[in-house]
Amino acid sequence: MEIKIIDLQNQKNEQILIEGIKKNIETAKFLRGEIKRLTPETNPEFFPQEKEKPQIKVQQQQKTRENKEFTDALANYLAKIKKIKVGEQPSDSLRQEFINSLPPKSDYHYTKIVLRIEAELLKEMIEIKNLLESEKQTIAKEDLDDFKEEILQNQKKIEWIENIRKEIENVESKEEENQLYFLSTESGNICVFDDLSSTSSEYYKGFIELFVSIIKGTFKNVKQFASNSELAGIKEVKDFKIRVLFDKIGKNQYVILGAFIKKNDIDNGYRDKLKTRVNLYYRQKEKILEIKNFEDEKAYQEQLKKPLLQALKQKEKPRVYKRGEYPNGNQ
Repeated sequence: MEIKIIDLQNQKNEQILIEGIKKNIETAKFLRGEIKRLTPETNPEFFPQEKEKPQIKVQQQQKTRENKEFTDALANYLAKIKKIKVGEQPSDSLRQEFINSLPPKSDYHYTKIVLRIEAELLKEMIEIKNLLESEKQTIAKEDLDDFKEEILQNQKKIEWIENIRKEIENVESKEEENQLYFLSTESGNICVFDDLSSTSSEYYKGFIELFVSIIKGTFKNVKQFASNSELAGIKEVKDFKIRVLFDKIGKNQYVILGAFIKKNDIDNGYRDKLKTRVNLYYRQKEKILEIKNFEDEKAYQEQLKKPLLQALKQKEKPRVYKRGEYPNGNQ
């Protein structure tokens, strides 16, 4: 379903204006449905077999935090878009200003924010339509012209957003996913499988989102540890209580050090786990860098990723694989 763009530049009949806006009301409803569909809690793409409901307390706390993060970002980008006045034939500089006023594609909430901006612009148009219907006998001509200009601006901005979004998606479709490598313990167990096999399945939904964000390069809520820290240079992606520790080892190559639960901000046990795991990684890093580009190593690491994501989708405890053991049973 597409937004209907109405030529209002020379339109003098307010009834035609109102009828045109009415046709976009259904589109606004569609956009609201898309926003709901793309919300992580309701998106079936990653969790087609999801049946269990997360604990109410965990769900409410996570939703509150995510809602604030999303609404703050939305208000910021919408305010920037509202300040711009677009024309029939925009200059390159104006178009670039418009692009810079939208979130980058790497933003975790990119699609939700862009669709909400379009929905908010449509909402304003509907509000003007309602005003014109209720006050049509008393609205002065100059006010009517102002209303028409505001609607024209909103329509043009929606059209620009749609065109920019399609261009970005066409470029993105050609981009390759990031390659994951998995750290192993001294005894040979793959660390992240070990970690998740002893973690409550109520957190699996969140963990798969973090792994997907590394694979896709969006890096949900990414944090790099300070240079004066024992963990200097290491990064983590995070969500409510959950963390995935990783390091970049090459272009589109990331080694996964572990998956952890952080109970609170002063969880000393969590900090100790991180230090132990990072020290383990540094003892192996030279070897990892040495073999990371071997085709058989890349194929092996890719095969490890599949059972990990599949187990998390089905809320099953991941089997703990030994280094060199293939999921299909081959050695």
